[in-house]
Amino acid sequence: MTIGWQLIETAPRDGTYIDLWALGERVADCTWNSHRKRWEHWWQGDFDGMAMVCVDGHATHWMPIPDAPLQEDDGQ
Repeated sequence: MTIGWQLIETAPRDGTYIDLWALGERVADCTWNSHRKRWEHWWQGDFDGMAMVCVDGHATHWMPIPDAPLQEDDGQ
């Protein structure tokens, strides 16, 4: 079952990774981060590697990350 785009107000803020719609494009693999309640934002990237991009304030919709496509058996 595919779930489509939903309003950002309904997005999970529990650390779940989701896709966001921000500035007219899909932003994959984002999560809500609340650092001591001072910096609450939507982020894209890896917190361990610190390769993060803040997309908060621009996101209007969200959706669960879709399943990967099924791979065809190539006979090997």
